[in-house]
Amino acid sequence: TQHSYPFGCAYRNYKEVDITKLDSVDATTNKNGGPVLIPFDPAASREKMLSPKAYSDYADIHKGLAEAVTGTSLSFRLTEANSFWFSGLKGASDSYASALWGLDYLHWWVAHGAAGVNFHTGDRTGGSVSMPCRYAVFVTSNRGYEVRPLGYGMKLFELGSHGAALPVIVSSKPEQDLKAYATLADDQTVAVTLINKMHGAGATNTPVRIKLDRSLAGSNAKIIFLSAKNGDIAAGSSDVSLGGAAIKPDGDWKGKWTSLPEAASSDDAISVAMPPASAAVVRVRIR
Repeated sequence: TQHSYPFGCAYRNYKEVDITKLDSVDATTNKNGGPVLIPFDPAASREKMLSPKAYSDYADIHKGLAEAVTGTSLSFRLTEANSFWFSGLKGASDSYASALWGLDYLHWWVAHGAAGVNFHTGDRTGGSVSMPCRYAVFVTSNRGYEVRPLGYGMKLFELGSHGAALPVIVSSKPEQDLKAYATLADDQTVAVTLINKMHGAGATNTPVRIKLDRSLAGSNAKIIFLSAKNGDIAAGSSDVSLGGAAIKPDGDWKGKWTSLPEAASSDDAISVAMPPASAAVVRVRIR
């Protein structure tokens, strides 16, 4: 097993602060007048979460885990993981960027043999000092639970991860702006997860052509999108939707799959348009 917070600490000066003297309500307040925690810049941190450099960090951790179980019947998993340690970074760990990151993170580790990933979560987290949990999957609200953006990414992973993993070759340039993963279920349903990380000014819809090595079993392709208002990776929970719907405080979710038009499918291929900063699962039956 391994713990992993690939983007490091949420605060730039944690080594200089005696955290036992911090107020438990606010980690940036020191009741004894000493140094306080200074968070990293949220905007730069959101970019870090979607950067291709993250994969080299994953690979370093994977190398040690894979070597530890080589030649044995053991599997490995990440038993505690999330984006930035020390309860997460406000404006990054609780932003829509975390949904795209978490979805990709789960698929990457499954594709590399992990038995699973346990995301650290809670209303409050911490050791000597308890702080609001910015990287939470969901937090208690006055009506039940507020599902954070990371929870939406996990839900889309669940919708597209059933069955055996299929190999995927992505030919886009640059490759890291579009990620794709695929599974094949026992009923011959292929689920292809697409993650378009392009965002910001100038980002436009990305046309995607999914070519399979088997013929489609009729015109039955469906798609469901994960998105944020205006494609803003800084968006919070209230501006994120999956299948056109939010996950309500009581856990109810009315998201819908959309049938792709016949013109979008050929004998062995499906064409879709991916909006900036979006993710989707395409489902189709094959012969």
